Amino acid sequence: MTAEKQQQEPWWKQAVIYQIYPKSFARGRDNARTPMQWDASASAGFTSGRPWLAVNPNCQEINVKNALNDQDSIYYFYKKLIALRHQERILTDGSFELLDTADAVMAYHRENTEDKWLVVCNLTGEEQEVFLPDKVKEVLLANGPVPEDLSAAVLPAYAAFLCRVKK
Repeated sequence: MTAEKQQQEPWWKQAVIYQIYPKSFARGRDNARTPMQWDASASAGFTSGRPWLAVNPNCQEINVKNALNDQDSIYYFYKKLIALRHQERILTDGSFELLDTADAVMAYHRENTEDKWLVVCNLTGEEQEVFLPDKVKEVLLANGPVPEDLSAAVLPAYAAFLCRVKK
C-alpha cells in the first residue's frame, strides 16, 4: 500500500490486525452495543445528532430517566447492593462456598463467625428449580418474592436475592 493511499484509509484499516483479519472487524463488538439510553427523546438523549450506532427501540421504556423514577429499578437495586457491600464485612471478608445448583442458577454462601448469608441468582428468563438446605431468616435484598423454604423451591425468571440464613 502506498503512503498516499494509507493516509486516505481510516485508522482501523491501517491496523495490522485488520490487514491480517479484515472479516474480524465485521464481527466486532459494535453489533452488541447501543448508545446510552438517557431518556425517551430522539436518539434516546444520547446526542442531538445522528448516533454512529443505532439506538435500541426499547429506549421508550428502558432508559435512565425512567430508572431514576422507579424505586424498584435495577439502578436502585444495585445502589442498595453496593451500600450493603460497604456496610457488611461478610460480603468482602466472609468465607465463600459455591453451591451445587442447576447450571442456570448461581448460588453461594458467605459466612463468618457471627453470620451466614445466601446469594441466589436465576440467570435465565425461565423458572428454575433449586434444592438448597437453607431456611431464610431475613431477606436483605431481592428483586421479587423469596421462598422461606428453599429445599424445593421454584425461582421466577431472573430472580435474585440475598438473605441471612440459619447457621
